[in-house]
Amino acid sequence: MFISGITGLFFRQFALTIAVSTVLSTLNSLTLSPALCAVLLKPRGAHRDPLSWLLNFVLGWFFKLFNKTFSLSIAGYTRIVGKLLRLSMVVLLVYGGLLYLTVWSFGKMPLGFIPQQDQGYLLAAIQLPDSSSLSRTEEVAAMCTKIARDTKGVAHAISVTGLSFVLGADGSHLGSMFIILDPFEERRSPELTADAIAQTLRTRLYKEIQEANVAIFGAAPVRGLGNAGGFKIMIEDRGNEGLEMLQQQTDELIRTGNQEPGWSAYSPSFAPTRPSCTSTSTAPSARCWAWR
Repeated sequence: MFISGITGLFFRQFALTIAVSTVLSTLNSLTLSPALCAVLLKPRGAHRDPLSWLLNFVLGWFFKLFNKTFSLSIAGYTRIVGKLLRLSMVVLLVYGGLLYLTVWSFGKMPLGFIPQQDQGYLLAAIQLPDSSSLSRTEEVAAMCTKIARDTKGVAHAISVTGLSFVLGADGSHLGSMFIILDPFEERRSPELTADAIAQTLRTRLYKEIQEANVAIFGAAPVRGLGNAGGFKIMIEDRGNEGLEMLQQQTDELIRTGNQEPGWSAYSPSFAPTRPSCTSTSTAPSARCWAWR
């Protein structure tokens, strides 16, 4: 639980679950279990108290049925194994086929560092042209909020202007939108999953919002592991080529990434003409956030 970095974040919930369950099991083993053993475990022919008689009367038939079923299952399993041992080659062929299907299935499954999960909400990053006024950003954010609320599967939506939670940057041309989806029991169909709703919002916002670039992101698969789903790329100027060259390479990366089916790239955190980006450092960098 105290491991730092991504490993600690990934295993924190699991570690807490195991630790708490172990504590509860220890308390039960040292207190309740011995007392129950003294009450329930008695020699054959011992006089039954009213509680034991009641339990045997109410649940005795279930215990007898369970024991009978368990014995039949053991006998059936033993007979099946005995017959299969006489057909070892056939069993080995079936086992080899299962291994092949396992390898084939792994090759067909989508790859990823951590599987994306539907956590019931989405995030949106809103970016207007550099130096746009805050009032203009608020108007665009209000339009985005209205579109999100009118989308099937969305319960609530709220927008904040002046900063981007996804990139951790602030500016009058930036905004964020939090989209709360309907409860899981109301989103059983495939078109109402978080990924499907996110794709619907991307399509609508791309067509209806011309004043800004709006990117929709899913929730981080592990709480605390980033602000949103996807991955962040840091582009550094290691050769001291200048801010203009860094901007060109960043734009080229986004252009190439957007040509990949299903990918969307987002990079509002760097512009060489913005005063906050003209300060010199050892290795100037630009941030991109990508999502699939």
